[in-house]
Amino acid sequence: MLRSAAECLFQFICSSNNHISRIHGMVERLCSTYGSELLPSSDSSGRPASPTAASLLPAAAGPGAAGPSGQHQQLAFYAFPSLEQLSAATEDALRADGFGYRAKFIVGSVQQLLAKPEGGSEWLLNLRSKPYAEAHEALCSLPGIGPKVAACICLFSLNKHDAIPVDTHVWTLATKYYAPHLANKTLNKKLHDTIQQVFVDRFGTYAGWAHNTLFISELASHKQLLPAGLASPGGSKGKKRSRSGTADAADADGCSITGAAAAADAVEKGIAAEAVADVLGSIDQNAAPPAAAADVLQKSQLGQQGTD
Repeated sequence: MLRSAAECLFQFICSSNNHISRIHGMVERLCSTYGSELLPSSDSSGRPASPTAASLLPAAAGPGAAGPSGQHQQLAFYAFPSLEQLSAATEDALRADGFGYRAKFIVGSVQQLLAKPEGGSEWLLNLRSKPYAEAHEALCSLPGIGPKVAACICLFSLNKHDAIPVDTHVWTLATKYYAPHLANKTLNKKLHDTIQQVFVDRFGTYAGWAHNTLFISELASHKQLLPAGLASPGGSKGKKRSRSGTADAADADGCSITGAAAAADAVEKGIAAEAVADVLGSIDQNAAPPAAAADVLQKSQLGQQGTD
């Protein structure tokens, strides 16, 4: 994936101890408050293009319908703000806008990135050419970014396809299916690296995408889509939230589903299109079982032999 690394970074800071709808709202507010408005393109005469029906928002009804007064309201769209635009944000302003403790991490990361000699955006882009371990360590030097969120940024915007964001959900997956001997250990930095290697040994170069699909298949909201013979036994006992004070405590759903929505772009990086499309399509269409994603990915272009 080649999405903006800066955008990805700040969205994952917003994901700390959060859920999808609230993350979405925070990102929207960053865009509308600090980003540039995206204006309609002009036609050949230089005049603004006429708005389409989809760009009109009625006062009370759906697209294309008039509200009680018969008036339509023009929708406004905004780009994600640049680092320079985000530098206008203050911790107090962000807290007042509902960002909570994440405000200081946003402000702090913007300041550190802008202080980079080559510029923050260029510094982030340069991490794409660095080894995963080096890029991961560099990201962890920024305020509010711990091992898990650094791995998310590496996977979803820095082309590190073997990056494994490890949280309690992924820890459970790993110890349940691939490394049961680690089940009684306490998750720490060293074990983050161990779990990373467990997934890479099993799934190869694109282990991060296999992990992402497996993660989604274990969510309670998606388990019901699995055929009975593939659903794992037992239910969720509820989420345990870390309050470590860094974005590493991010709600796991927020982290992985944000990336899953764009996981299909990974086909451009070498994963068989049919494999990823079928697996991700099953999440919404109840088609091929998501739990089989590991085998599907292994048998595409990962260079692995068939699993059990």
